[in-house]
Amino acid sequence: MPRRLRADAAPSLVGASKAPCMPSPHAARRSISVTHRLLDRELDATMQQAFVRRSTRQRFAHLSLRKQMDLYGSSSGFEFAVAERCRITELCTAGGLVYGLSESGLCVAFSLATGQRVCTLNLNHTEVVRSLFHNKANGTLITVSVFASDLYACLRCRASTLANLRAGVTDQSVALFESESLRYPGFVEFDDVNGKVLTLSAEAREYKVWSMAEPNTMLYRFSGEATPGDGGGGGCDGVSEIKVSPGIMLLVGQSPAEEDTALTLRIVSMESGETLRRVRQPIRRGKAIEVIEQFGSRLLLKQHGGPLLIIDMLTSSVTKMRQEYFRRPCSLIYLYEHDAFLAFRENSASVWSFKGELLREFDDHTLCIPHPDIDHASVMYITPAQDVLISLCEDSATDGTEARAAKHPRRTTELSRAAADDKPAVSIHVSSLFDGRCIARLDAKRVGEQPDTTSICYAEEVGAIITGNEHGRIEIWDA
Repeated sequence: MPRRLRADAAPSLVGASKAPCMPSPHAARRSISVTHRLLDRELDATMQQAFVRRSTRQRFAHLSLRKQMDLYGSSSGFEFAVAERCRITELCTAGGLVYGLSESGLCVAFSLATGQRVCTLNLNHTEVVRSLFHNKANGTLITVSVFASDLYACLRCRASTLANLRAGVTDQSVALFESESLRYPGFVEFDDVNGKVLTLSAEAREYKVWSMAEPNTMLYRFSGEATPGDGGGGGCDGVSEIKVSPGIMLLVGQSPAEEDTALTLRIVSMESGETLRRVRQPIRRGKAIEVIEQFGSRLLLKQHGGPLLIIDMLTSSVTKMRQEYFRRPCSLIYLYEHDAFLAFRENSASVWSFKGELLREFDDHTLCIPHPDIDHASVMYITPAQDVLISLCEDSATDGTEARAAKHPRRTTELSRAAADDKPAVSIHVSSLFDGRCIARLDAKRVGEQPDTTSICYAEEVGAIITGNEHGRIEIWDA
């Protein structure tokens, strides 16, 4: 899922960050390898799926708490009083390091192998880091920050090589997008799927697309302001929103007036910026648009009081989703590996097809949002292969069977005690995106303590789950 950062956003920003969506390397190998093609032909597909499930379950079967790190330790590089401890809002892994970002803007790198502090990424005490992005295309870590000299109102981006960060060198970073005014309503958005960066310059009201392999190389631009047409469809209706999808961008025209009955849309090639199609999408007059997303060839649209519509842009067919589930706006994530989407409503998550069918719900899965201002994406993570959902969940003392209680008496007693104290027992659930089953469960709750996990990440290279907590500390759960 692309990650967008606006200049007026709060320091605790998450995106899809926490739930990165990139093409599966395993799927790519399957499509080109003769060996895998023969296996696909000779073996039953259900056997392959069963093997994948068993392998995934084994990957998370024996995780336990191995290391603990503290962002606010004595060697942070700056003077941070204990009273200034803030929760971890973002975690990122790259180059054998884990990077923790706190709500106060402090960003520190630790070694994944040893847990030792390596460096503090803040250049000085006036820098507030807002977000991090691992640029796999060129082996760098991009930090998005605001500074006191700009009255903390303008985003500044810089890239540091992973080799320098491993060596503890932070003063050799390269500034990015210096030509852009990233003040509100300007923004920068990182799209790992397409390998692009999208920026909006606030002053020029101009969108630009940059290469992720060479972030200072602009590929193309287009104006966000309305321009007159030439009679041949060459005009621009202005842009109020952009949605990024694999291979394409959806440009939503300027907000319609109350009397308008159609929304102006443009589908643009992500590689060249060429307009592929213009659409006048009918809408209900006077009803605010609550959800608009482009997932491949499908447009998802919801207006206030109306159902969620799935519109196939190739066939113009329309599917109405179940009104009782999608009555309120909810967050949606495109699962392109499954040709489906993940929907979040309050504390629940479910997977839906583009035919409007509920494909699966998740066993014993009630999302725990520790703070009302934390987005759900902060406490959940989708693996790059889109096979596993890792999330912070509330446990119920009534869930499970007597057999489970007999097998885990200590856990059952803890759940019952939490229920009696009206405190949610919380654990990290590892759930299969293929069937919704809970593969593994990690206790993130100590007896007598309030749940304090505020951020979750997964280190694919070492198979470790990483959590950040309320007090600025990081924990690594490894086999």
